[in-house]
Amino acid sequence: MKRLLFSLVLAFAVVSLQAQLLWKVSGNGLVKDSYILGTVHIVPAYVMDIIPGLNTALENCDVVVGETDIKDDNPDEPKWYTAPADSTLDKLFVPEDYGLIQDKLNRIAGKVLDFSKLNQCKPVKIYIEMMKMMIMHDYSDDDFFYFIDDGIMKRAMDMGRQTMGLEDEKFQTDLIVELIGNSPLDRQADMLMELLLNNEAIEVMRSDIFQAIGRYTIQRLDYYESDYDEDEKLVSARNRDWIPKMEALMPRQSCLVVVGIDHLLGEQGVLNLLLGRGYTLEPMK
Repeated sequence: MKRLLFSLVLAFAVVSLQAQLLWKVSGNGLVKDSYILGTVHIVPAYVMDIIPGLNTALENCDVVVGETDIKDDNPDEPKWYTAPADSTLDKLFVPEDYGLIQDKLNRIAGKVLDFSKLNQCKPVKIYIEMMKMMIMHDYSDDDFFYFIDDGIMKRAMDMGRQTMGLEDEKFQTDLIVELIGNSPLDRQADMLMELLLNNEAIEVMRSDIFQAIGRYTIQRLDYYESDYDEDEKLVSARNRDWIPKMEALMPRQSCLVVVGIDHLLGEQGVLNLLLGRGYTLEPMK
């Protein structure tokens, strides 16, 4: 899949100069240019190799600023998606249904999965993991896989650049729990089973994921604007909170800011907010 997808990426790259999602930020008293990139979080990291101007931005920047910092992720800390001990998957489902879940997920992943960790996840987390499994289907255990946001930060660290986050892990955890993690576990379990029993829905999900990845490789901002549905708490409020943080950083150092594509769009999008503060924005070539 990796080779096939990368071929798709290269095929799209020829039109990517039309209006890509990487922008240079200048003016308003900045001594050094900064940059801002919109991402789709499920895009594999190797796609960054065809983003026009990204290598230049990485070479020129002093710090890469993500929504969170890759260094803040502590695998030993309890996560928002960890189920209570009495509500792990093998306790939410009868043995027959739990076996069906294992079989379905193994098929989606294309390999036999280690369920010791998956069993401790809330059902809503399994839905998220399914998307990752579809993308990583043909990767071997020897392939060290990153999605694009973490991949850019990892490359920046290898280049000796600093990394930091606009938000900390606790803020994002609280937001995720509020939005999707607090629904009753029995309801989450019913929804997961309903999805896994619906092969057509799984294929639609798979198709939507790879269409999103393919569309991202075209690097056209206008491909996203018509689909944009502004959300105050999830998007707009965070955008407004990020602008003063960015303005505190950019005069002192060149920043490459990497955030989800939704945060670039609309009247309350980061691009428009920066323009309103007097900055100049130019698409990178």
